[in-house]
Order: sequence, then structure tokens, then C-alpha cells
Amino acid sequence: MAKVVVVGGPCIDEYYRWDHYPKLGDKINSYFIKAVPGGIMANAAAVIGSLGNDCQILCNLGDDDYTELLLDTLHDGHVKTDCVHVSKKARTLKLPIMMVGSERMIIVPVFEDEFPFDCTPECMKLLEAADCVYTNIVDLKRVKGYEALLSHLREKKIKIMMDAESSTFDSYESERLFFDAADVLSFNDFSLEKFTGKTGPAAEEAVARFIGQSDKIVLMTQGAKGCIIRTRNERVEIPAFPVDVVDTTGAGDTFNGAFLHRLLRGDTLRDAGTFAAAAAARCITIMDPRAGAASEAAVREFMQAFGARKEL
Repeated sequence: MAKVVVVGGPCIDEYYRWDHYPKLGDKINSYFIKAVPGGIMANAAAVIGSLGNDCQILCNLGDDDYTELLLDTLHDGHVKTDCVHVSKKARTLKLPIMMVGSERMIIVPVFEDEFPFDCTPECMKLLEAADCVYTNIVDLKRVKGYEALLSHLREKKIKIMMDAESSTFDSYESERLFFDAADVLSFNDFSLEKFTGKTGPAAEEAVARFIGQSDKIVLMTQGAKGCIIRTRNERVEIPAFPVDVVDTTGAGDTFNGAFLHRLLRGDTLRDAGTFAAAAAARCITIMDPRAGAASEAAVREFMQAFGARKEL
């Protein structure tokens, strides 16, 4: 059983339905659908925990009406919360998700006065015992002394995987410390263009130069077009599993968590990527950011059913 520590917490995802995306200055009706626990780090943690790993999450959590719900749903995803600090000084983020058909736009609130996370000796023990730390730049920056912590993790040779969503960084140059320290990086189309300043093959070439002679693994997810995985020696294309899309929220978190799960078990990049693509495809058939939190048996069953359907 792999030990994974996730740095970053949950939030509340508020789903709304729009008839269309408005133009600037327009007014539109917004129909409330539901509010459920989400958050990119918490979603991935629930995937990692549900797949059978020893998963701990480190974060601050607001002491409010949502506290019990957020903790309970983490536990439902087999995520341990020993180092979740509940405090009146922290706030629960609410992310509006605007659905237009099966597509969505997410609005991420940003507060300049975020309460910092204090990495206690107990939390440090968990980090030092981990096989991998999964995080993103924004959440890692909320940890007191994050630069020293990042250096310490590197000295201890603890694997670091970072979800490089476009909302979590400004540029490669301004956050080079984090990108250079990561062993595994995950980009989608939007964040890859932001990171490289390029699109298409030119962006992939820039990623290859970034990897250089290092041992980095870079995931470049492309939605319905699948994923490209690059290392200094390999280029692996992973096709997507075509399914009827209901909600893509949490798909990237599911892909990352499932990929890390199989990578830590020694899978090849192709096998880990194919399993992750299946987990993400299964996730997007359900409207829930935590739909990817499933057992390995459930993902394997989906893969078998999909294979049988293709043979018909």
C-alpha cells in the first residue's frame, strides 16, 4: 500500500445551469442545480484513497456549517484527516460551476488574506514517510516555510507530483522553483499553453526541452483527444475512452490520482495512463466532482465493459 500525502483542501462546488455563455455586458438566468464537496486536491485525494492507498490530506478547514460535511466526505473517500486544521480563521471556498450542456466554466475565488497552514512535527512525520506528495503551487504556497519544506522533500528523495492547472500558477519563470522540483507534472490544454507560451507540437517540443535529461514525467491531458505522456526517453499517446459526457468536473483530478496510483505500483507509463483514462472516462458519466472516487475493481469493471462493448 503506497503512502500519499495530499497538500490542499476541499471546497464546496456550486452547480448552476446556463442556457448559453453570455457575452460581456449581457445578463443571463442562472439556475441552481446543487452544491457538493469538491476541490482539486480533495477530489484527487478521494480518488487515491478509494483506489486503496494510505492517503492523508494536509490543509486548513473553516470552522463553519460545512466543516462536518467536508470531513465526512473525505472519510468516505478513505482519506485520513489527522492533519486537517479546523479554524475560525480559515474560510470555506465556494466555487460556482456554470454548466452549458455537458461543458462547464469554473470560477475560482481568490483571497489575498488566506490563513497559512502550519506544518507541525506530526505533519512533517507524515510527509517524510510518504512515497509521494501530491499538490499544486497555490496550495503549497499556503504552507508556512514552503521553500524549506520543498527543499527538505527533495533531500529525502520523496516523489512530488504537481497538478499544474492554469489557475494555480502565473508563469514558469515566476514559479520555476516548484516546476523544477516536481517529479511528475500534469497539464491540460489551457495550462500547457500558459506554461510554454505555445500550442500543439510546439508546446510539446517545449516540454521536451524542459524535461531535458531529468527523470521528470509530464502528463499533457487533452480531453476527448486523450493524453500524451513524455519523459526524456518515452513518448506515449493514451487515447480517451469515448463516453457520453455528463460532467467533466473532476476528470483531471481523477486522471491524476489514478495515474499516480498505478505508477506507484510499478506500472508502465502506458498501463498507468490507460487505467487513468478509464477512471476519468467513468467519472465524466456522472455529475459529481467526486465521481472518480471508486475502487480499482470498479475501474477495471468499467474497462472490461467498455472492451466488450467495442467488440460488439
